[in-house]
Amino acid sequence: MAFQVEKVRQLIKEAEAVGAKEAAAAAAESAARISYELQTAAAKVQKANAETVVLGEHQKQLELSREMFKKELETIMPEVIRENSEQIEENKEGLR
Repeated sequence: MAFQVEKVRQLIKEAEAVGAKEAAAAAAESAARISYELQTAAAKVQKANAETVVLGEHQKQLELSREMFKKELETIMPEVIRENSEQIEENKEGLR
């Protein structure tokens, strides 16, 4: 991408050199706007990717916490867990 932008800038400079200053100025303005939009879009994609990683880690930690909590409850009140385990599994499936 950077190579393409640099190529466009070189073409603009060449246009200025041969006397097409107005066209070169308009092209330079357009190129700057497009370059900015590309950089902004790339930053948004990078941010979204980072958020996806964080969300994935959060989901893993949440699942581990649920499992740990379930094991602790089974230790304390095994009869309650056995009675409700089917309901818990159904709720899990509904969340996915």
